[in-house]
Amino acid sequence: GAVHDRDVNAARNVLAAGLAES
Repeated sequence: GAVHDRDVNAARNVLAAGLAES
C-alpha cells in the first residue's frame, strides 16, 4: 500500500545519501 511505498522510498533515500557521503 501507500505506506509501504513511502517506507521503501525513504529507505532508498537513506541508502543513496549514505553512498553519496562515502
